Amino acid sequence: MTKTKDIVKYTISAGFVSVILLASLYFSLFYLGATSAAVAEGATNGGQIFSRYVNVLFGSAGTWIMAGIIVLASLTTLVGVTSASADYFAKFSSRFSYPFWIALFTAMTITVSQYGLTDLLRITIPALL
Repeated sequence: MTKTKDIVKYTISAGFVSVILLASLYFSLFYLGATSAAVAEGATNGGQIFSRYVNVLFGSAGTWIMAGIIVLASLTTLVGVTSASADYFAKFSSRFSYPFWIALFTAMTITVSQYGLTDLLRITIPALL
């Protein structure tokens, strides 16, 4: 096989595995949401449902571990999106540099992060529909 064929083969294989794993994850989250009446009564968003499930199943230690996992996963996305966006805008703007865009996007992120998930969903869902 040629190198190109190997790349295509492994990319398709990795994509297939990713689809299976992500589908399993989302079906699990769907199940948690559908069966949450007893565990997460009064929850207003999926984050609260998930947090209560983890607390019931794994206790306080499990809640802290899951919080750490979520923070690390979110941080990698935050760094990637912020740096890619800053790089993109810096290329098309001779007036503002990469550090400026990093500072701007970081300030915007900090501002948006002050709202709770329920408020963010209330604001963004109408725009998505």
